Amino acid sequence: MGLRILAVCQHYWPEQFQITDICEELARRGHEVTALVGIPNYPTGVVPEEYLDGKNRVQERNGVRIVRAEEVPRRPGAFGLARNYWSFKRGADKRVHDLEGGYDVVFAYQLSPVLMAEPAMRAKRAFGAPVLLYCAD
Repeated sequence: MGLRILAVCQHYWPEQFQITDICEELARRGHEVTALVGIPNYPTGVVPEEYLDGKNRVQERNGVRIVRAEEVPRRPGAFGLARNYWSFKRGADKRVHDLEGGYDVVFAYQLSPVLMAEPAMRAKRAFGAPVLLYCAD
């Protein structure tokens, strides 16, 4: 029997980041994987039509349950990026409370900034699961 894994990362499919491959491989190996991620908009700040107006906030792809947190799309400049990063942290913190729990481990795939890992720490406190922090920056 596999582990119940909560993966937390701001970026995920259809954006091109390694976390998607990691989660799908873990699911292929028999683990139950939920990915808590943001709304696709990297790197342009443009949200695809299929994610506008609250669409596709919960999806399943290749055995991974994808739960999307609200965030402000990326904008140029330091303020635009800071707003995007902060909004993911706030949106993901809120979505943690919507999750069913029972996770064996929380896997934080942290790119810059470190704010991306904070929702994983909230999940640790909420579910009593250890956190594995994979810092890829």
